[in-house]
Amino acid sequence: MAIVYTTRAFAVDVETLPLPGGGSHDVATIRHRPCVVLVPVLDDGRILLIRQYRHSVNRVLWELPAGSIDPGESAEAAAMRECEEETKLAPSGVERLAAMFPAPGYCDEEMLFFRATGLRQPAADSPHRP
Repeated sequence: MAIVYTTRAFAVDVETLPLPGGGSHDVATIRHRPCVVLVPVLDDGRILLIRQYRHSVNRVLWELPAGSIDPGESAEAAAMRECEEETKLAPSGVERLAAMFPAPGYCDEEMLFFRATGLRQPAADSPHRP
């Protein structure tokens, strides 16, 4: 395996794998830290989405808030942090809903989904307060 490209967010490695009938095949894999995806539920039951420009598709999209889990950070702590950073609202709690690998054919990123409830203005001493 050889890492052929590295960015702030991910790395790409290429591995030569043997084929069952002989020969070999190069497989490229995007290596990405796990991330959290939030389903922020307002008190009235509506789900909060954010608008974000995505250069890969050259569009502004409506998305669920999401972000990477920092090294040494728990998924729950990342969910709380990302909710506040992306929505400018602090959740009173998060509940893990599911996990999935959205593109396992070429990427090892695991997405951990959390429901965020009790959304409120962040505390004055919050490091993520706008």
